[in-house]
Amino acid sequence: MLVNKLFRILVILLLPVNAMAALTTAVTLVTGQPGSILPGEQTQIEITLGNSNTGSTITGLAFNSPLPAGFPDGLEIAGAATYQCTDYVDPPGPATGPTTTPGVGTLTATIGGQLISLTGGVIPARASNTDGSCTIIIPVTAGTSTGNNATYTYDIANNAVTGNDGAAVANVGTVSQSINVLAFNQPVIDKSFSASTVTLGGNASTLTFSVTNTNSVAISNFSMTDAFPQLGGSAVIEVANPANASSICTSGTPSFTPVVGADTVVATGDIPANGSCTFT
Repeated sequence: MLVNKLFRILVILLLPVNAMAALTTAVTLVTGQPGSILPGEQTQIEITLGNSNTGSTITGLAFNSPLPAGFPDGLEIAGAATYQCTDYVDPPGPATGPTTTPGVGTLTATIGGQLISLTGGVIPARASNTDGSCTIIIPVTAGTSTGNNATYTYDIANNAVTGNDGAAVANVGTVSQSINVLAFNQPVIDKSFSASTVTLGGNASTLTFSVTNTNSVAISNFSMTDAFPQLGGSAVIEVANPANASSICTSGTPSFTPVVGADTVVATGDIPANGSCTFT
């Protein structure tokens, strides 16, 4: 038994230093960025990848961790991502201290998409008692199809980040960052006719309806359909000839092109923040 114990101790002492190396992963929000946003507003996710090996860089760094859920009920990339790595080895010459350079490899984070992936990355070795690190910052926005409160969580799973520091390494444990989506005020719709009574075959009455947005962000890509009443399967009223249609928003250009004789009209566009659109 004594011989076995001594053998185990000897094996541990002979293990190379980099056997204790680790590839660390963290997901947070960039300092000062909000954790609660309205649909359409932005915040920034920060992914930090670390290397605690003092003897070797981590090469072949890779991961593929998309944003959660399917937009619009989820998160999507809203701006250009940044990717930088910091080496804490003193550079040659008079300069001292860490150096930060653009990250190596291919980062995929397309605006309007949900995929976040990296291939061929390199994390500098640990030096000056500080882990080498790479930081990826990704602006994101949230969507909603209901306007209700929601929470979306971005995860990087256990063993999802891989690399090689002379041996295969991977992150240990799942890391995540939640983003709260604040409730959205539903738009207010008003509709009226210039005359409430019309004569069959007589003069037309002008229909006006407006959509008001009381939120501090725009309602994007709205679509509103107004179907006229029917009697016995036939339209009671229809778009007159000429239609004399018009539309205006406090900003932006809506789409509204009623067809003569139609029993349905459709309006689409963006309702500005704290603004409205009117259709006639």
